[in-house]
Amino acid sequence: AHLRADGRAREALEALGPPTAPPRALYEHEVYACRYARYLRAELHREVGEDDRALAWYAALAADPGADVYLASALYQQADLHWKHERYEEAGELYRRFLQLWSEPDARFVSRRNTAAARIGERVGGPTLAVP
Repeated sequence: AHLRADGRAREALEALGPPTAPPRALYEHEVYACRYARYLRAELHREVGEDDRALAWYAALAADPGADVYLASALYQQADLHWKHERYEEAGELYRRFLQLWSEPDARFVSRRNTAAARIGERVGGPTLAVP
């Protein structure tokens, strides 16, 4: 975590080492029972521009019924990556799921909620900032 905080995401990813199971099976593997490690791996892949790998790790978290604490953020980050690659329909669905979870976020996350709502209205169709 300190490497990431120092802006050294690639080194942090290398320090985690290779995964021992494919992302969709991780929640079955005891080494990756720690959800934070999976979330961190997703974040690091995103930060170093490995978007497909990041998407796979975020999707694994979103599919894990025990990863509730990371679900909203994983949905948002997936949506953001799909948006970046102009896959607006996929992004819109993920933004909608995110907004269902975070209709009333903490103050520091209001900008994410507003971005998600605006993007749904802008490209996918639907009300802009439909969520208060």
